[in-house]
Amino acid sequence: MPTRFLWLGFSEAHKKVQFERFEDKSMKDKFDEMFESIPSTSPKPLLMLQHDPSMNDYAGNTQTLSLERALTWGNGLYSESSIFFTGYHGPGEGRDEETPSFCVKVLFNVEQAERDHPAYQAVLNMLADAKFHAQNLRGVAGDLVPRHYGVWRAHSEDWGGTILCSVTEWAGNTWDEVAAVRRDMSPLNKLLGRTVERLHDRGIHHNQLYQSTHLHHILFRLDETDAGPQKRCFVIDFSKAEKVPCTRNLPILPIDTETTEETGGCKEVAALIYSLCMFERDVEGMFARRILTYRTT
Repeated sequence: MPTRFLWLGFSEAHKKVQFERFEDKSMKDKFDEMFESIPSTSPKPLLMLQHDPSMNDYAGNTQTLSLERALTWGNGLYSESSIFFTGYHGPGEGRDEETPSFCVKVLFNVEQAERDHPAYQAVLNMLADAKFHAQNLRGVAGDLVPRHYGVWRAHSEDWGGTILCSVTEWAGNTWDEVAAVRRDMSPLNKLLGRTVERLHDRGIHHNQLYQSTHLHHILFRLDETDAGPQKRCFVIDFSKAEKVPCTRNLPILPIDTETTEETGGCKEVAALIYSLCMFERDVEGMFARRILTYRTT
């Protein structure tokens, strides 16, 4: 049975907040029984969050926010993007407290996100992503997609309103972040292609990978293990995804030829092949985007 309660530590100033699992009444099965339990020795796990969260803008660029700015989400800061925090195991868990373990997507002040509110779509996206994970991705969790630990809700005192959050396994860094420090992306681009192929072989269409500006949905986790370096690729954010048979007839590789939806057999596959071709030719970093991080206050 999944954990029913969760503590999140935002900072010393805002202390800790207890969350309970959010249940979506529109789903036939209980929402809280469709996700994995957070790995913890406590029935009420404590996750400590980094102090500098981030958010994606409409162009797919990442902006770093102060916590004070993030707390105005839904109440001055309007976006379809959630606020992203890196989560760590809290003290007393008997686990490594220095290594990221979770990605926590947070929406503050959701009580103000009425149907005509600019931030309402972000709430829908968070719930749609969770539903798709629960209904279609449990068989590849921890392999092609991060493990999903469910959606949680809490009421803060007077600094964040009603808070909704989604907790998943920490799955590494975005394509942009890795490409910014790694000259040869060819092996990782092939891994990216194979990862999306395996999803498409299961009929999973992400529907947001049609252009290179959406490669922030591709994460790489590069770990050093006793057996040597381990490279893994994960796809995130299935809020627009659907499950339909894929008609691709090409592998997702940097094929040096013009690829269209007709020749590729699938719009998303053709778009990714085109992007990978551009990145392979981008030896000097002329075309490939590099992470654009700026601070807002």
